[in-house]
Amino acid sequence: MLPPRNRDFVFSAALVALGVYATCEGFAVYERAAAPPFKIEAMSVSPGLFPIILGIVLVILSVLLLIKSLIPEEGGSLAPGEQLAALAAWLPTLFRNRDLINMGIGVAIMGVYVFGLVKNLPYWAASLIFVLGMLLFLRAGPWWKVIVISLASVGGVLLLFQVVFRAALP
Repeated sequence: MLPPRNRDFVFSAALVALGVYATCEGFAVYERAAAPPFKIEAMSVSPGLFPIILGIVLVILSVLLLIKSLIPEEGGSLAPGEQLAALAAWLPTLFRNRDLINMGIGVAIMGVYVFGLVKNLPYWAASLIFVLGMLLFLRAGPWWKVIVISLASVGGVLLLFQVVFRAALP
């Protein structure tokens, strides 16, 4: 298993990438909102402001954790170069870890939902397929319970947001 400082390094590097992505997507949302028909040109009221702020904060905090993971602990024996060498030796074992493979499959399912299903299907259908797929992948229970839970959760979201809050869903 990877030492905690190397796990911090890997985790913080991934979070830096996620923060950069969130910031870029926030600017993309701002640009779409500034164009017709919305014409929301003030950044202070743009729907892209919050993702931009969160992305920048995530990058800053992740870079701090990344730097901290490279500084040897007090009384520690590994210098940054040695820590990077230990990390390089550990990386080949990364793809044999079953938990990590399952996490990757879960992220892939979410990616299909976000980048494929939501764009091409009605929100309720995309969400139902996603929840069903995720619960089946996680083996959350017998198939009939998974179907009932999926229908109830998607129906509850639709009822709450479209009827109660009168919010437009994608």
